[in-house]
Order: sequence, then C-alpha cells, then structure tokens
Amino acid sequence: MSETESAASLPRGPWLCILTGASRGFGAAFAAVLSAEILGPGSLLLLSARSLGPLRLLAHRLLAQRHGGPPREPGGQGCVGGEPLEERGPQDEKGPQEEKGSLLVSCPGGCLRFLCVAANLECPEGLQAVEATLRTQDPGQYRRLLVLNNAGPPSGPPCAATSSSTWLPPLLLAGAALRWFQGPEESEGTGDTNTWTGDEGPSGRVAMVVNVSSLCALTPYPSWAPYCSSRAARDMLHVVLATEEPHVRVLNYAPGPMDTDMQAEACVRTGDAGLRGRLEKSRAGGALVDPRDSAHALLRLLRADSFRSGAHVDYYDVPGPRRGGDGAETAAHRGRDGGTPQGQ
Repeated sequence: MSETESAASLPRGPWLCILTGASRGFGAAFAAVLSAEILGPGSLLLLSARSLGPLRLLAHRLLAQRHGGPPREPGGQGCVGGEPLEERGPQDEKGPQEEKGSLLVSCPGGCLRFLCVAANLECPEGLQAVEATLRTQDPGQYRRLLVLNNAGPPSGPPCAATSSSTWLPPLLLAGAALRWFQGPEESEGTGDTNTWTGDEGPSGRVAMVVNVSSLCALTPYPSWAPYCSSRAARDMLHVVLATEEPHVRVLNYAPGPMDTDMQAEACVRTGDAGLRGRLEKSRAGGALVDPRDSAHALLRLLRADSFRSGAHVDYYDVPGPRRGGDGAETAAHRGRDGGTPQGQ
C-alpha cells in the first residue's frame, strides 16, 4: 500500500462501510466511531439489522451529532442546520419500526449517507437482501471498503439441537462484499478467487474485513454450541480469506465481555448453571466492557495496522485506555481459562 492509501492512516475519504448487527451494542458503537472519526465526503455506511426502525433512529442520531444538530426525537424528523434529513425508501402505514427492505438517510448536500437494510442474517434471505442492496451501488465510487461482520446467533441450545441454518449465512458476507467491490471485470474470467493484483489491490483500492469474534471461538462453553461453533468457523474462514487475498487486510477481533443487551439476555437464557453464574457475577461485579471503549480499541488497532492479516486479537491485547474488566478478568481472558464469554 502507498502511504496515502495505507489502512494505517485510515484517511477520511470515500469509504463504503458495511456493518451488520448495527442497531445496538458493539455494532452501533462502532458505527458512531466511524461516523465521527473516519468517514468523509462521499462515504456510505451500510447498516444492517433485523429491524429497519432502530437503524433509522441511529442514522438520524449520528448525522445530527456529526453536524452539531439536536438528536432526533422518536417519531420525529431529524434535521441538520435547520434542514430536514433526506430519506428515500419504503413507506409503510405501520411506521418505520415495522418496515422491511432498505432506507437511505442523508443530510442536505449528501456528504455522508446511511443505507439501512432490514435483514436477518440467520437465514439465506437476509444475506440475499444485503447483497441486493450492495448491487444498487456503484463500486467504482469508492476506493476503500470496510466490512464489519457483527451478526450471529445468540447463546442457544446444546449441540444436539443445533442447526447450521442459523450460523452459515454470516460466514458468506465477506465473500459477497469482496465480489461486489472487485466488480465483474476483476472476479470473472480466471476462475481464481485471488484476482487482486498490485500493492493496493485492484485499481489501487483498499479493502479491510473485520470479523467480530469472541473468546468463544477458542474456548468451549456448555450450552453455547451454536455461538461457539459459529465463532470458531468464522475465525477460520477469515484466516483462509487472509491467505487467499493477501491484499485484503483481515482481522478477527474479540471485543471483550461487553455490557450489552445480549449479555443481559445470556444471564437469563444460558442453560448451563455454572456458566450462567459466571455471567451474572461479571455483570454484578462491574467487570463488563463498555462497547464504546471496545469500538475505540478496534479503531486504534486498525489505525496501527500492525496485526498479522487473519490474526485473532483480543480487546485486552490492544494498547490504550480502557474501562471495565478487572485484573482477574483480564488474566482469565489471556489465560483462556474460565474467562467470561464475549459477545455483541
């Protein structure tokens, strides 16, 4: 990569960023970091989650914060500089909370756009919805691609009750995004998936793929078979991706045991009593990580660009300030012995 295009500097420019699981938790936190610190004029932030309404609220809030306007009130129309935000997408008499499909949100002038996509990536139709939305965009407009794959199944049934249909589609997201970014002229004709040439990839463009991983990708947790197996499979897929596509920067990032709705749900739904007790203890003891801290840690990691492509890097291994998680929790994570499971 050249100095001007290096992923280490993460310049503000025409990025196309894809964030799945973006409506809450770590996904929403990283969307805020990208909007505030990275994405410049001409950029597009594609946000995906199961429901369109929360994504719309997030897009309005981030655009208002970016331009110094007031936060959008629930049920109201956001504005920037006294002008209403622009929206294009489906209209439903049930209101935006019940809408399906996609919605484009931008401010006057269109310096940064949010493309919100309602898609359940636990089923093939969800992946198809994201792919179809991508195909509405011209990849030639963007010189940098960032994919953050944060979607996945929650803690669930034991091995005997596991179905591949709940975790297979998210595995395919990175490949779909790279095929779109490469374009048909670069991905057809050779039959070889490794079609990127030159120091910066095709046409001097830069691509980065971040798989939101977990300690569960490395350590088995009883009653969490779907979650552990999907995280382990996704880690390996992205390791292979890094090998096949040496000009794509690939990272498996474990964001730490975060204070999120998913963690609270796991305290109630986890079937194994011992694991459930550890989850409850971490929550009650203040040992959880603020998703905003983990999002900033990931940004520091991407800016430093010192990781081996395809590596698994834990939140606790990223230098810099942090809150949440005491020394025992940190040691447990690094020792891979009895640490609290991580998640969105």
